[in-house]
Amino acid sequence: MGVRAARSGAPPHSITDAKTDQETEESVQWLGEIAMHIREAMKLLGLVAALVVLILVVIQSEQAWLAQADCTIIVQPGQSIQKVIDQAQAGAVVCLSPGTFQENIQIKKSLTLRGAGRMQAVIKGKVEKGQREPGPPGVQMTEPVVRIESASEIEVNIKGLTIAEAEFYGPPPVTCDFVPCFYALRIPPSISVGGHAKATIRSSTVSRSGSGLAVGNSAQVSLIDSQVSDNSGSGISVTGSSGDAKVTIQSSIVSGNGVGLDVQDSAKLEVNDSRFLDNRQCGIRVLSADARISGTPNEMRDNGVDLCGFAPVALRRPLVPQTTRTQLTVPQDFASLQEAVDALAPGGTILVGLGIYEVGLTIWKPLTLWGVSRTETTLKVRPERGLVVSVPAEVQVVTLQGLAVLGGGLNIYGYVYLQDVQVSGNRGSGLFVGGSAQVSLTGSQVSTNVGSGLSVEGSAQVSLIYSQVSTNVGSGLSVGGSARVSLSGSTIFGNTQGLVMEDSARAEVRQSLIIGNGTNPEMQLVDDCQAGNPRRKADIMCGGIVVGGTEARLTLIGSIIQGNADWGLGAELKQCGGSEDKFTGKVVFEGTNTIEGNNRSGKLIGKGNPGNHPFKNLPDGQVCLP
Repeated sequence: MGVRAARSGAPPHSITDAKTDQETEESVQWLGEIAMHIREAMKLLGLVAALVVLILVVIQSEQAWLAQADCTIIVQPGQSIQKVIDQAQAGAVVCLSPGTFQENIQIKKSLTLRGAGRMQAVIKGKVEKGQREPGPPGVQMTEPVVRIESASEIEVNIKGLTIAEAEFYGPPPVTCDFVPCFYALRIPPSISVGGHAKATIRSSTVSRSGSGLAVGNSAQVSLIDSQVSDNSGSGISVTGSSGDAKVTIQSSIVSGNGVGLDVQDSAKLEVNDSRFLDNRQCGIRVLSADARISGTPNEMRDNGVDLCGFAPVALRRPLVPQTTRTQLTVPQDFASLQEAVDALAPGGTILVGLGIYEVGLTIWKPLTLWGVSRTETTLKVRPERGLVVSVPAEVQVVTLQGLAVLGGGLNIYGYVYLQDVQVSGNRGSGLFVGGSAQVSLTGSQVSTNVGSGLSVEGSAQVSLIYSQVSTNVGSGLSVGGSARVSLSGSTIFGNTQGLVMEDSARAEVRQSLIIGNGTNPEMQLVDDCQAGNPRRKADIMCGGIVVGGTEARLTLIGSIIQGNADWGLGAELKQCGGSEDKFTGKVVFEGTNTIEGNNRSGKLIGKGNPGNHPFKNLPDGQVCLP
């Protein structure tokens, strides 16, 4: 020890000194532990103090909010908002304390309805027995959660609220093709604004109803810094046949709905700096050319497709900047087809390689989308989405070639050429053509869709050249409005109904085949045409061609109508088995047409071939016209 001490330069210690040092070291260690515990205790006390301060801040913030809101009256959970509104003077400020209020309210006077914050104050729909409205069998309806309506002008402000869950009594809502079906469409909205009401909805959430916000008549609504989400139908629905309905959407999020924004009639809208995300069908759908919608580019992602119908393409912000390149290859240049469309110079070509591509594609400029072939390049609907391709109305000269479109269908309002394209397996119309679109199908096939194979509305024009529409559940080809359709060297085969015409539609069938419709044994839905099926509707006409409408006109030139379940050619008349005398249009026969072997169901035996036409002497069930 002395050697070590000497080497260290320290004086030698006695045994007593060593013991004292050990006790001193233990004392220091003990004091250190005490200090550590004191620090931990101080931290804990600090946390408690911080929680106390936070609670005091929250209380003071709420009190400050209530004072700042200049509330006329404060409503607590459990109290009736409607009773307060009924008793309040016009211009009152009704403040809701934090909590959940379950009732349906109507606002018919100018006032402010203000919550403590969208996650703090929640109004959910509730219906009393006496308020239930009759609906379809087994279904009872309610009012919107909040209805704002007045025959005279009123101004209503809503701020800092969540308004959700319009109640629904009956079977759970059904979803077809991820578009709400009959029951879901009948669920009321969270907020309905009508009449001459003006409403400003700010810093609020509107969700989980049939539609989120419904605006009609001459109402005017501003939606600012708010969220409209998770509604089974439209997030925002705007109608206004008078042309006075006006909606402004600013800095808001519209997400997780069937359709994000749905616009009809001559309504007017402005959409700025907002986001349309994860809507199952269309981000923005405009169904009328008379609607006026403008605004800045908005973020759009993960919708079924971003824009439908007459929606202006300027409302959508591209995912990537447009380039000067006139040819791109997918997946080499871009893995995403939508990015390739956004980047391509107008009029260019995108070459799509072998494989299956899950897409929800909005084609907003003239271009060619060219696959390898319809058996080798497939555009497939994304999970829980309803469309594969949309071409809005202002887009002209789009060509789709050598592709298959699977599981979601096309929505076309622009000018489109389909060459060597197959549209199949869609839950809904395989191909919907509306507005004043012009569409040509050459060497293409529309088949095995759950709804109509090809549906044509508005004043659209469609030509089928050496193409086939087959085995669709519903009509193979449905034509309504003032639309015009021509078939040349084409076949309509094995659908529930072949060609169906309504309204003032025009169709020319030249050297084509209308065969075997209503006879497909795989069709087992409600509108099934199988003989002896107890689910079959009594008045459905499962024929080759069904003409209805007061001004519809069919021209049949050198074609064959053969082997259909009911009439080869029948009009919607009581004498033909229809529910009413609907058809007053005209049918023209040119050249040599063959109509034979129809009435495969046998239900028309003894009916003859009524009407004024050159096929009266055929076996029963071939032709029925006025």
